[in-house]
Amino acid sequence: MDKTTTWLIRGAAGVFILLGLNYLISPSGNILQKGFSNSGNSCPLGFAYSGNGYCRQVTCVMTGDNNRELAGKDHACGNAPFWSGWIGRMILDWGDSTVKATYDRQCPSKPPSVGWRSSCNELKGASVEPHYAGGVIPKNRNKKN
Repeated sequence: MDKTTTWLIRGAAGVFILLGLNYLISPSGNILQKGFSNSGNSCPLGFAYSGNGYCRQVTCVMTGDNNRELAGKDHACGNAPFWSGWIGRMILDWGDSTVKATYDRQCPSKPPSVGWRSSCNELKGASVEPHYAGGVIPKNRNKKN
């Protein structure tokens, strides 16, 4: 075997080894191999899944209607504070802050639908205790009838 062929074989072996190491080291390769999504399945408290692997802050505003993507899920608004001059329940809406969704091993390995905090909460549905994103929280919210 001449020197050129030897160097070509060594170079090809080196590339093969580097590609194999890259696959073993990369976290996304291992996660996807096990069937998990790398887009996350959980959002921090006060945030809801907004799609594409991101969570967006949930806020409460004084006027309008609940945002359709957030209504009936696992966030709620309390009543308007007395000093605000507004009477009644506040309204759910998206805030400005966004964060990347994280992965929680205890939840189903799929991203939640838009508006839910996690795929765990989405699975529980209406039975999940909502997180109050603002306003005065009702005193009787924990009482069972």
